[in-house]
Amino acid sequence: MTRKLCIALLVLLIIPATLCWAASPSANIEYQISLPSFERQSLLNGLEVYLFPSDSERLDFTLMIINGGAFDPVDKWGVAYLTARMLVESGKDKSGQSLLEALKASGGQLTVKVEPDAIFFEGSAPAGRLADVLNIFGQMVVQPEFSEEALTQVRNDAIAQLETKRKDASFLTQEHFLAELFRANPYSHLVKGTPATLKNVTLADVRYQYKKIFIPNQAYLAFYHTGQAAAAMSGLTRRWGGWVKGASAPFAFRQASAPAATQVVLINKSGQEAVLRCGTLSTPRGDRAQTALEVLREYLILSLPGWASQVASSQQVRASASLETRKMTGFFQLSIQAPADQIPAYVRRYQQLIADIERGQISREQFEEAKRVVVQEFKNGLMVPSSRLRYVLETHLYGLGVNYISNFGVRVSRITPESFQTTVKEHFSDKKPLIVLSGPREVLEKDLTEFGPVRLLN
Repeated sequence: MTRKLCIALLVLLIIPATLCWAASPSANIEYQISLPSFERQSLLNGLEVYLFPSDSERLDFTLMIINGGAFDPVDKWGVAYLTARMLVESGKDKSGQSLLEALKASGGQLTVKVEPDAIFFEGSAPAGRLADVLNIFGQMVVQPEFSEEALTQVRNDAIAQLETKRKDASFLTQEHFLAELFRANPYSHLVKGTPATLKNVTLADVRYQYKKIFIPNQAYLAFYHTGQAAAAMSGLTRRWGGWVKGASAPFAFRQASAPAATQVVLINKSGQEAVLRCGTLSTPRGDRAQTALEVLREYLILSLPGWASQVASSQQVRASASLETRKMTGFFQLSIQAPADQIPAYVRRYQQLIADIERGQISREQFEEAKRVVVQEFKNGLMVPSSRLRYVLETHLYGLGVNYISNFGVRVSRITPESFQTTVKEHFSDKKPLIVLSGPREVLEKDLTEFGPVRLLN
């Protein structure tokens, strides 16, 4: 069972229907969290650099651009994704050789992750070749190669991937969940866009998007180094110092608003199983309710095995609970993949769980275990070198300050059953759930009407 706290806060469980949860003792939670050691410097062009000492043979690095897919024009969703991929995949040196291949030949690795709020380039290099790899990477970012041929290749690949994924019920329900929940807000679309919007992207759009959001005064570079920080820093100036600063793009978008009534969307799909997405808007990152919602996520996860034993007798279900918190309001979501005739029962139990907490009917043992897991998973993330870089960078992305990391456990420790009840009541009382399902209409439609009017999609 794994969680990835800083990207999606997602937990995937495969639950035998006969399994029951038993809480482990959690009285001795260690809430103290140490802040990673690092130095912060900056280049004249505004690029912020974070240097983390290390004695490892292989060193991680991350570049964060603090604008992401949210800045895509409405009819050209996915342009930031295409631009980021082209930076990595299409760059060439003066002799016409691939920069990505040169980076790999130096022992480096590089991936790109486009998110609504930011773009993350994550990689690693042998300690002895770190400067070489960072400077090759710097050439990709500072001196990009954009061509019609490269755009066509990357765009066609992205469209082919999306068309394949859209055959999957999990992908399709998530796409509809975001669209229905966020509507006019830019979080309503997947950062990779749709086949239709990607086809609208031109080379001029890519070049404009690069100039708009890929600027050094909107970027943070973090990496591990051996030896002296000054020596590691001096190796960057040649490439990264030539990156030209520009005017920062303001993050100003229409806020999402919760639906006034429960909405039910059914995507008619034949078969015996169904996929459920049930949830509502959450909070922005750093909101006072965020930590309590993280505890709620774990409290819900700990309830899932018991639900499965009540709903089914022998089948397995796939279940997840996720919390997305971003610059603007994100979402809280329960996901279930199970036999179609069982899905309404899981929706009832989700609604009942929220209602019980609002009334103060909280299992103290399960509540303390949920708090323990929240803290432990945060600590586990800090133990992974690449995640540690991301934790620090995200404190700046969301304006939290680096002490957010060291104080995280303290904030969790201060959550009491009473404050937990209050937060859940305040958060859910005026936010009606959105229910999106993919499954057979003949099995699901009648039972779903108890939750609200059913809108059918074929």
